[in-house]
Amino acid sequence: MKLSFLGACRQVTGSMYLLELEDDFKILIDCGLDTGNKFKDVVPDQYGNIFPFDPSDLDLVILTHAHMDHTGLLPNLVRYGYDGQILSTAPTYSLTRLLLLDSAALNERRMEAAKKESRFALSEKGREKNYYHEHYYLERHVEDTTNRFVSIAFNQPYRIIDGVSVTFVTAGHLLGAAHVFISVKEKGEIKKILFSGDIGRKGYPMLEDPIAPPKADYVICETTYANRNLTEVADYEGKLLEMIIETCVKKSGRLIIPSFAIGKSQMLLYLLNNLYMNRKLPPVRVFLDSPLATGATRVSKKQIKYMNKEARERFEDYEEIFDFENLSYVIESKQSKKIFDLTEPYIVIASAGMADGGRVIGHIKHNIENPNSTIFFINYCAEGTLGARLLAQPENIQIDSKDYKVRAKIAQSEIYSAHAWHDDIVEFLSVQQPTEVKKIFLTHGESDNMEIFRTELNRLGYQNVDIPEKGQVFDL
Repeated sequence: MKLSFLGACRQVTGSMYLLELEDDFKILIDCGLDTGNKFKDVVPDQYGNIFPFDPSDLDLVILTHAHMDHTGLLPNLVRYGYDGQILSTAPTYSLTRLLLLDSAALNERRMEAAKKESRFALSEKGREKNYYHEHYYLERHVEDTTNRFVSIAFNQPYRIIDGVSVTFVTAGHLLGAAHVFISVKEKGEIKKILFSGDIGRKGYPMLEDPIAPPKADYVICETTYANRNLTEVADYEGKLLEMIIETCVKKSGRLIIPSFAIGKSQMLLYLLNNLYMNRKLPPVRVFLDSPLATGATRVSKKQIKYMNKEARERFEDYEEIFDFENLSYVIESKQSKKIFDLTEPYIVIASAGMADGGRVIGHIKHNIENPNSTIFFINYCAEGTLGARLLAQPENIQIDSKDYKVRAKIAQSEIYSAHAWHDDIVEFLSVQQPTEVKKIFLTHGESDNMEIFRTELNRLGYQNVDIPEKGQVFDL
């Protein structure tokens, strides 16, 4: 049996692993887009596609969860010849379909814009664009892909073929997220492989706590926040209410919250709903300005049974966990721009979370020079994004080639991250006995942090810890 590491190697994005069994049965675990580079470092390979293998040779695809860095290349996989099933949990199917359709719509707009460039095909830059267009998938490709999904229950072994089974273990992190546990019997020996996916946190709003995984021979473990622990008290409602009162009540300003459309936006609505039900939310208007987030909220309402006990009980009592008075869902872009005309205090939740695109850019530009407004980041912002530039607290900033004075308050809180922190990752691995686990592979993290984390794991008794390079293959 061989395991190939094809993504999320010494970086946080693009998860993709290929498990090849002795009888040549091939399983792809996750098929993620490198959201940092997208297609920038892609060159054609011997198969003429963007995968280092022939997709038609695959027998099965298994997904840990819906985020694009774990699912974003699925339509390309199908376009280039994959014709098998895609196994996931039910919420992962629903959210993945939503994300891929949104991405396809964006690709359609990109292609239409390219057609209007009269000479783009004649230039070197144009030829580059034309190549990328070959990998843009459209709505019909997404439909072809999602028709292959098979939804599997949590925490129950599912037989794939004789001697091979998979179990989806509750991971937290996102609705439907799972650790993938694969058991393989070869030549009379059972080998167990555990893929962490993205590990969640205990006590996170709305989501079930991650469940301790089974013991495995080989563990592929994410390390996004290895070597970092949360320094703030995780008072989710309290921190949000503090920002609302400070900005909207005391200063009569606008609170702008850049937020990822899937997961984070629903979490914020869940918290605001609870504040409203407990009569703590001031009477200010709240706008969810994202068609994708609106769609994800509708999908999430249909997945109540996969949420934690508090969310299920609240739904039983009130038949609602997201909506409340003064909340408006903004779909059309012209509706979004009308918000700029309001003079009253308000709250806007808009994508993208790092302010590297989306409607939130317009809200930031409209409020950046207002000293009564606050731009509140609730997640990590990668280097180079507008979010990271704002968090550096500059006096002036350029957005879309225009200069702005930064008079608004720029704030951030890490308590809303749904990723496991250092101690959570150590706890996830603690199930594995140092003398029994054959190897731990560290992925989905920054290289320097992985090296430090490996040293700590060695001190804890885990001696066989590897940090794979992209393309590296291991015999299991």
